[in-house]
Amino acid sequence: MSVLQIANAARASTRRDGTDPDALWVFDVHIEEAHRGHGYGKAAMLLAEDEARRRGLDRVSLNVFGGNRIARNLYCSLGYEEAAVVMPKAVSPQRPDAT
Repeated sequence: MSVLQIANAARASTRRDGTDPDALWVFDVHIEEAHRGHGYGKAAMLLAEDEARRRGLDRVSLNVFGGNRIARNLYCSLGYEEAAVVMPKAVSPQRPDAT
């Protein structure tokens, strides 16, 4: 049973969009629900950090949904810092006059 999925050691890439060649990007960390709360997420991130060092990279980067408090708390506890916040707002499309 697979418990951890983290980019090519987990699905890791040295370039997410070509702008940060010195970072290992983590695209997905998934811990099956039955295995959460046992330190596997932390272990996965430490594995990603070790992989970055092995590749000669100086940082690990990732995106996380704002509402995913558990993951955000984990990343903060490991020293990750917020670098961007996206704040969308839905608006209704303008309707043409019904005249």
